[in-house]
Amino acid sequence: MKEDEVYFRIFLRGPQYPVIVISGDDIYPAFKIKDLGNTCYSLSPPGSSNNIAVVDSAGEEFFYMTDQTTLAPGIGRKNWTKKRIIDLFNNCSTAQEEEIHYSPKSLSNKRVATIVNEICTMLATTIKST
Repeated sequence: MKEDEVYFRIFLRGPQYPVIVISGDDIYPAFKIKDLGNTCYSLSPPGSSNNIAVVDSAGEEFFYMTDQTTLAPGIGRKNWTKKRIIDLFNNCSTAQEEEIHYSPKSLSNKRVATIVNEICTMLATTIKST
């Protein structure tokens, strides 16, 4: 393994991309496994937790366990709703600092995958411009 590569394991099954990585009051996009590994490895878990939450484009929650450098699906948890994903984005520090907003209107016409993809694209565009 090269020095600049991150050791990253996936337990049971991987997420559907793109994904949203949740770290405290901010969120980050990841469009492929390499992005996800680098993002999770570089972040610190919020508070006293040892895990970083990840939401995939199917609305499923995964956890990156920092002490084991492993991503695992959440067990016994319900999928994230469209509204909860949008609220997460609208309340994150990046969206508030950049004054960007995702409209919660017409949610019945959009799939969870579409919402996650649009949010990840907005975040990636914002991150590149700063």
